[in-house]
Order: sequence, then structure tokens, then C-alpha cells
Amino acid sequence: MTCLSHPLQLEVTADLAERRRIRSAIRELQRQELEREEEALASKRFRAERQDNKENWLHSQQREAEQRAALARLAGQLESMNDVEELTALLRSAGEYEERKLIRAAIRRVRAQEIEAATLAGRLYSGRPNSGSREDSKGLAAHRLEQCEVPEREEQEQ
Repeated sequence: MTCLSHPLQLEVTADLAERRRIRSAIRELQRQELEREEEALASKRFRAERQDNKENWLHSQQREAEQRAALARLAGQLESMNDVEELTALLRSAGEYEERKLIRAAIRRVRAQEIEAATLAGRLYSGRPNSGSREDSKGLAAHRLEQCEVPEREEQEQ
């Protein structure tokens, strides 16, 4: 039976159970037709891509190797950078997702080092760990960080 004969049967049938079966059959046929259309569309959509992959496999492998090498060089450069502003400027100019990911990781690393240095400076200044209230320690840590940053940057330049 085709989809067109079912609606005609639905109109002439008075039995409710028969009408339910006809509606169910119509829905099933529509679902199958939709699946066939989706499969046909999917096969058309990916056919060209598969052919491109076959033709450009060597080229894409070379491009991926170049990208991996460039990311490795970038990772090496980022290890030596300790300025958040410089890293942020680099992040804004980066176009590739993987580059941006590496730069964000470097920014997190530098910020963690700054926090660790501030915490260590706070402990050294107070003479004992975890002294004072939380608000006082935040203010003191920021003040100590400012005092410690100048000598640290001079040491790094040397």
C-alpha cells in the first residue's frame, strides 16, 4: 500500500481500531521515507569529502606535521614567557584553536606562579603561616607582591 491509499481508507472506515491501525501505518511509512531521505542526503554530503580525503591524504599529513611542529615551538616559547600582558596580546593575535589553548594554559601557569609567589612572600613577611584575618592577608599579599615583583623582574632580566 502507498501513503495515498491509507488516507482514503481512513476516510471510509468507521471502526476506531481500524482507524488507529491505519494512522499507525501512515506514521511508520512517513518515518521510513524520512529515514531514506536522510540516508540519501548523508551519503551525498560525505561522498565528496571522502574523495577529497583520499586525494589530499599526503598533503593533509604534511600539514598536520607542520602544525604539530609549530605548536611545539610555540610551547617552548611560552615556557620562557612570564608576562601576563604579553601572553594576553599573543592570545588576541592567535588564530588557531590549539595555539589559543596553549597560550591560555601559559597564562594560567604564570598567574599561578604569581599567586604562589605572593603567598610565599606573605608567609615570609609575617614569619608564620596563616596569621591575621583573611582581608588583612589579601591586602598584605598584594602589597608584598608589589614589593617582590621589582627584584624578581630585575633578576629575570639578568
